[in-house]
Amino acid sequence: DNPAACIMDYLSHPDGYPGTDRSDIYVPDFAAFADLCDEKVQRRDGDWEPRYRLWGVYSLQEDPKETLRRMLATCDAELYERADGLIGIRGGQWTPPTITLTERDILSYDLGQGSDRFATFTAAKSAYTEKKQDFQPTEAKRWRNKADQARRGPIVEDFVVDMVPSSFQAQRLAKIFERKSNPDWKGTIRTNMFGLRLRDQRTVRIVIPELEIDGSF
Repeated sequence: DNPAACIMDYLSHPDGYPGTDRSDIYVPDFAAFADLCDEKVQRRDGDWEPRYRLWGVYSLQEDPKETLRRMLATCDAELYERADGLIGIRGGQWTPPTITLTERDILSYDLGQGSDRFATFTAAKSAYTEKKQDFQPTEAKRWRNKADQARRGPIVEDFVVDMVPSSFQAQRLAKIFERKSNPDWKGTIRTNMFGLRLRDQRTVRIVIPELEIDGSF
C-alpha cells in the first residue's frame, strides 16, 4: 500500500496507464519517494502510522488520467518530466527552494494578491476509505484554518481522497490542499533562459522589490 510503489506499478503495468512502461520511469525518484511514504507519523491518539498509504480500486473503463489523479492525491505527489525525458515523482512534503528568481531573470509578470475572498475557503471536508465500515467512503474530521475562520466564518470546500485509508492521513492532506488553494499570490511570471533551471523544481524563491515580494512559492 505504498503510494510510490502503486503508482510506479500503474505506470508500467500492461493494464495500467497507456503509453508508458518501466523504461520510461526514473526509478531512483520513486524509491526515494517510497521511503518518504513509509516514514512514521504520530496521530493525535498517540499511535503511529505510515505518512502515506494507498488503498482502493479502479475500473478499466475509468479514464486513466482520473485513476492516476486519485492515486497521486493520496500523497500530495506530482509526476514531472526530467531533462532526460524520464518520468519522475516529487511532493509529499515541503522542500525549501534552492533557486531564486530576481529582477535580473524576470522579464515580465502578471500577479495578484491571492484568491478572491469569496472564492477561497476556511475549512476542508474530506472523505476517505474506512476499513471498519466495509471499505466505504467515510467523512473525516474537517480540517479548519482556525485563524482565517475566526475572521471570515466557516467556508467549507469538499476534498475527496477516496484511496486514503486513514482519517488522520485525510486531514493532513486536507491541510495541504487548503494552503495550496488559498495562496498569498497568484499569476504568471515570464523569465529569461535562467528559468529553465526550474524545470525539475517544485518550489522557487521569488524576489520582486516593486511588489515587496521576497518569499518561497
